[in-house]
Parts: sequence; C-alpha cells; structure tokens
Amino acid sequence: MWQDEPNDDHPFTNKYRQASYIVQQYMLALAGFGDAGIDATDPQRAMIFYHRFADANPQNPNDRYWGLMDWNRAEYYPSYDAMSLVTSLLGGASAPYMNPAPHHEESVSHYRFDNDGQSIHVLWARKDAVAGWRIPVQRTTPGNCATLYYQPGDGTEADGYEGRFWKVKVAVSGSGEFVLDLPASTESNVGADEYTPSPMIGGPVYILVETNEPCGPGRSAPPTGSASVICQNGRAVGTDLWAY
Repeated sequence: MWQDEPNDDHPFTNKYRQASYIVQQYMLALAGFGDAGIDATDPQRAMIFYHRFADANPQNPNDRYWGLMDWNRAEYYPSYDAMSLVTSLLGGASAPYMNPAPHHEESVSHYRFDNDGQSIHVLWARKDAVAGWRIPVQRTTPGNCATLYYQPGDGTEADGYEGRFWKVKVAVSGSGEFVLDLPASTESNVGADEYTPSPMIGGPVYILVETNEPCGPGRSAPPTGSASVICQNGRAVGTDLWAY
C-alpha cells in the first residue's frame, strides 16, 4: 500500500501535522488490509510504502520537503519518531477493530489492536474537539495503569510543541474506563472547496496501550525508541515501515 506525502502547497502542512498524518494513514492502511482480506502480519503482502524517507535535494527547486528527515540524514523530524513508535508498538499486529463498541460515532477515528497480550487503542478527533471519550478497560487490573503516548499541543506549532509524542501513565476511572479529551484538528484547508468538507489530517493522535503496570509518576520523557533501519549502499534509506 502506498502512503503518499501530504500536499505542501496547502497551509496545513507542518512537521507536527506530518507526524499526525503518518500515524493516521498507517491506521487506514492496516484497516484496509483487513477489508481486503489480507493478513496484516504477512510481510510479503501487507507492505506499506511512504513517500519519502528523506528530503529531496535542496539545490533542486522542483523537489519538495516531504521527508521524515533532512537531506543529510542528520535531523530526524517528528514524523520519523512517530513512524518508529507505531511500528514498534504494532509490529506483528493483525488488522484493527474500527470504532470498537460502544462507539460508532463519526466524530472520532478509533482503532483497537490486540497485540502480544495487550489492547492498543489509536485514536484522534476527526474535526472538532471531543471531550470525555470513553474506552472500556480490556486488560488492566484495578489499581494499575495504562501507558498513553500522545501529541501535546494543537498541531499549529505556535504553542511550542512540535508533534513528538510524550508518554504518561493513566489510571482507570471510577466507572472502569479510560477517559480522554481529544483536541480538534487545526488544519486550515478544511472547506476550501467541495472536495475538502472535513480535514485530511485529524487532530493530535493519542495511543493508549494497556500495559497493566503499577501507576507511578505522572509524566516521563518523550519516547525515544528507534525503528529498524534499512540500508542501501551503506546509506540509510528506510525503516520497517518502508519509506521511498
């Protein structure tokens, strides 16, 4: 499956939203495998390509800057970290459940994976902010916590957040649920014409992993996991989510 670049001619494109975009499109691709009857764990059939891995030649005015890192492979953008995070969490996972019960609303994109004994939820508001989105507990015992990876900020970068994921432990509510407030999409191109009634890129992404671990300090440093790097002629050209 080909995961294309966001169109940089529109004002919504920035490094924050690129990180959101790559996760959201990755979810759509995994769900698409399920719809097509393709085993998402089959590396010979369930392949996802992203264009492109690194920025193009900065000396060529016809090239664009859609990469996950800069031309020299020296600066890793938030989208690279986002790719690393989702592939490390969901490697080997089967196709997700979309909008799992009790939710069947159009306000949120919600994907649930059952992977390696953990329930993993990936979700974001499609357009407007959604307060109090409830996720029934699947595999977290009373008194323990789940791990939440999330993008702080609103996606504009004006508030100082660049779109890299932060990590925090979250407890179960008194009603036996995880409750999340999902920020709105701030893509400014919505409604520009008849083809864009809703955002191409939704709001900041939230990833809830039922790690079922003891609750500890609230916030920790952003995750720093790395993706498996694919080299060609001694040069990094991709990760385990292939980038072209």
